[in-house]
Amino acid sequence: MSDGVAVLRERLGLVAAQRVAARRSLRLWRGLYWAAGIGAVGTAAAAGVSALGEILTTGWAAAFAAMSAVLTALDKFLNAGDKVQRVLTRHARLSVVEYGLAAKVVDAQWRHEALDPADADQVKAFADWLDESARAVDAEVVAVFEKTPEL
Repeated sequence: MSDGVAVLRERLGLVAAQRVAARRSLRLWRGLYWAAGIGAVGTAAAAGVSALGEILTTGWAAAFAAMSAVLTALDKFLNAGDKVQRVLTRHARLSVVEYGLAAKVVDAQWRHEALDPADADQVKAFADWLDESARAVDAEVVAVFEKTPEL
């Protein structure tokens, strides 16, 4: 029966590793998000300054070129923001799953210690509960990744 508890502990380690990976990805994408935001502001300022003389002399073509550069930078900024939001959501959901799984591991240890090895019905009920718990955790992790797809 302690093998079943070990399976839950192993799943806890895997969920914790996925949460840590999501946290690292979140840090990376937050940095890119801020860099894209600074780039959007810089592009807007540079496009406005460089196109000002051309707008006054040649007209709307230069204005549209400047607006295109600004909109491209803004699009990159918003896409990075979407990615940050998805990774943040994934991290939060994995944290909830990890917390619940840690509670299940403690519960499994407690149930295993209270188990009477001579009672076959109790042993079977415990094994069924372990299987059900492992399947529920797997389903929760799959649901987290389905609800927060990559961009």
